[in-house]
Amino acid sequence: MHLEPLTAISPIDGRYRAQLSATNDGDHAPRLDEYFSEFALIKYRVWVEIEYLLMLADNGFVVFTVPQREQLVSIYRGFTLDDAKAVKAHEKITNHDVKAVEYFIKDRMDAHGCLGTSRAARMGTLWINITRH
Repeated sequence: MHLEPLTAISPIDGRYRAQLSATNDGDHAPRLDEYFSEFALIKYRVWVEIEYLLMLADNGFVVFTVPQREQLVSIYRGFTLDDAKAVKAHEKITNHDVKAVEYFIKDRMDAHGCLGTSRAARMGTLWINITRH
């Protein structure tokens, strides 16, 4: 992962970054920034929120097709630094970190056509509103 303000966790991750990744298995060593950076916090929030939405679908609150479910999962599996920046852009407007994650997911759902049915759109909007409080 590229070091920048969203990925750094402390001086340990800055000037001592090389020592953190220097292990016997080379590039396969776990990196602290993958778990403790602001990027990681956002990434794992996105993961939890999407899995929560899929659980609601599993319990009949909303219906997603198999391709739509795969699209939702791809949002967190393919999460990038640009995605984290998009969340931060929402945060500047909402002034709330979790709400920013929800709006990011809603944007991606819309882009992937996951809000294509009226019931899914209503439930997606309801999910955004319920989680606001």
